[in-house]
Amino acid sequence: MWRKLQTQFIQPLACWWQPRAESAEYLVWRNQFLLDRLQIALWIAFPVIVAHTANSFVIMFWQSQEFERDLLKLYEDATLILRLRTTTIVNLAALFAILFSCLILRQSRWGRRHPAVLFLFFSVSFNSIDLIVGTFFGIPAQPDSHLFLAQAVLIPVCWRWHLISQLVPIAYYAIIYPVLGLTKIGNRALYNTYSFQLVITLCWIGIICILSVYLYERLKRSEFESRRQLCSVIHAISHDLKNPVMGSSLVLQGLLLKPDAKLSVDRAVLEQLLAGSDRQINLINSLLEAQSAEVGTLILHRQPLHLKTLIIQVTNDLDAIFRLHNMKIIVSLNNDLPSVNADKTQIWRVFNNLISNALTHNPRGTQIEIFAENTGDRMQWVRCSVRDNGIGISPAQLPHVFELYTRGTKSRRMPGLGLGLYLCQQIVVAHGGEIGVTSQPGIGSDFWFTLPVAESLRSEV
Repeated sequence: MWRKLQTQFIQPLACWWQPRAESAEYLVWRNQFLLDRLQIALWIAFPVIVAHTANSFVIMFWQSQEFERDLLKLYEDATLILRLRTTTIVNLAALFAILFSCLILRQSRWGRRHPAVLFLFFSVSFNSIDLIVGTFFGIPAQPDSHLFLAQAVLIPVCWRWHLISQLVPIAYYAIIYPVLGLTKIGNRALYNTYSFQLVITLCWIGIICILSVYLYERLKRSEFESRRQLCSVIHAISHDLKNPVMGSSLVLQGLLLKPDAKLSVDRAVLEQLLAGSDRQINLINSLLEAQSAEVGTLILHRQPLHLKTLIIQVTNDLDAIFRLHNMKIIVSLNNDLPSVNADKTQIWRVFNNLISNALTHNPRGTQIEIFAENTGDRMQWVRCSVRDNGIGISPAQLPHVFELYTRGTKSRRMPGLGLGLYLCQQIVVAHGGEIGVTSQPGIGSDFWFTLPVAESLRSEV
């Protein structure tokens, strides 16, 4: 019975309560926003407390006769007058002390590093001080729902903090007071039908405040996510266009190093530059069609594709970079390798990203091998592989290499991490294939993916 209860209720509740993982950018914004709004709330609280103090002294001392008469008529307890005055003075002094303490902590290094703790201290103190002070003088107070609303408007971040600051005074009023026997003010009972209605009202107002805070923070998360997706598109364009442009630039720089005033250019060089320009245009059109590289939005133009021809084009584009980094590339493809049913531009991106990843994140002299073979049930899949004998990937990094913007924490040259691998995964999965990696630190990495054989060849098998 306990295990069933734990599975159905306790575990889902714990998962719901546990804070979600936030990006570092969002956490920085939230902390700064919290500090700024805390300062506004504290400065607003100062004139409010001053006005409340002036009003209380006018009622209790300037209009003391009317105050005492109404108090006796309502509660029928003469001792209540002195206790209520003392309670009010102590409560106001405590509010000023809390306010000045929060202002000082807000300016301190500790306060800037722990804004959440400062908020909870400020919020719980202001919401509960009336109730706590009233306990010592035998005058139970009621939670003020206006404070719930004010905090939700001024500091709309992290609904869990607001929930804690609301539950403390409500629980104190509904549980602690009855346990301590503080159930009356003078001769008038405090807990009755009206008291129960007050607790319900407080809970409803608290739920509305928490919901507003949750929705506001969700909106801010969406804003940060939209900004992140925009950065993803910009990085995708720069990432895909960088290598063809760099290859063309190196070829042109090599030509300019010749001392001749008039240069004769081989036809093969011009064809290579023109092919690189065509691929840049195709990449731009591909990115504009997709808008993002996620599955379901990627538009594919499938056709029978000879991988050997495509791979030779990719390696030719990167040949100048291979020579610059003193790296060797080996292409091991069978002559009878069947055509695949794939989008030429997108698969060019996959090979380009995988090879560029090995080039960028491995030391000089690394050897890269491109391998492909027919595999799967009835030989309906082609398994492609880009291997290197470089520095490898740590086991802790392997499960995350295809995640968007995953980076190594200790080495910026950790291979297999970044936007390129995320794009490769989305493209391969959109084709119906699979992608993965095997790696050992110090030995090298093997990035592999599968593509479907062209339909005409499948029917012949």
